[in-house]
Amino acid sequence: AGGEAGPGDRGFSLGETELTLSAAIDPLFYGQATFAVDASDEISAEEALVRTSALPAGFTAQFGRFYSALAYQNSQHAHTWDFSDIPLVYQAMFGGQYTTEGVQLKWLAPLEQFVELGMELGNGDQFPGQDDGNGVGAYTLFASTGGDIGTSASWKGGISWLSTQAANRVYEEPDLAQQEVRNPTGFSGDSTTWNTYLVYKWAPNGNSRERHLTLQGEYFDRHEDGTLLQLNASRGDGRSAYRGDPSGWYLQGVYQFMPGWR
Repeated sequence: AGGEAGPGDRGFSLGETELTLSAAIDPLFYGQATFAVDASDEISAEEALVRTSALPAGFTAQFGRFYSALAYQNSQHAHTWDFSDIPLVYQAMFGGQYTTEGVQLKWLAPLEQFVELGMELGNGDQFPGQDDGNGVGAYTLFASTGGDIGTSASWKGGISWLSTQAANRVYEEPDLAQQEVRNPTGFSGDSTTWNTYLVYKWAPNGNSRERHLTLQGEYFDRHEDGTLLQLNASRGDGRSAYRGDPSGWYLQGVYQFMPGWR
């Protein structure tokens, strides 16, 4: 999956530490950078972006490195998650969270109901894609809507689409004839991913400090079409056509029944 998948370390551990720096560059632009230190003391730049809301007609834009608006939880930092790790389907589909380097454009419709449309152009170098040169390597479209249900509840739903390409995206596959031998295998072809989500939130009269309930679910569907090239230790090198259609989902609920306890 291009990264480690599965639960984190058992027992007490630091996990991830985040350091965020942000400032207004001028009246039109705002900058933010978030650095993460993992349990092995490696430092990485999760986000480094410049954002502006000075565009006309409800448009906003940002450029740099950022968490894609593909899917609901993908754009949230780890310290805002309801659980200690991201849902398994994210790990299987993206090796964690999907980060892109490029530009994002959003439009907030002038309606009573919340409606937002957007697109991203990125380099496409993160799994499931692989950057094979300069230029645009990934395209993302997304749309979301939502609203209030009385004075105590609200909802939000959305759909998104990611299109990217891989050029010799390599993984290792166990050899069927020789133990402890793993055969390098490369995938080259097109990859498209669909996501849809729905979130429901409830709090008495909108006061979430005392009690609140959140139900959240997402569904992912991917289609990949291309070729596999394997350097097989037992049978010799070989090439074959590949078509895959993995899918997955999760559903979670969090209920806070008194302040400080969920």
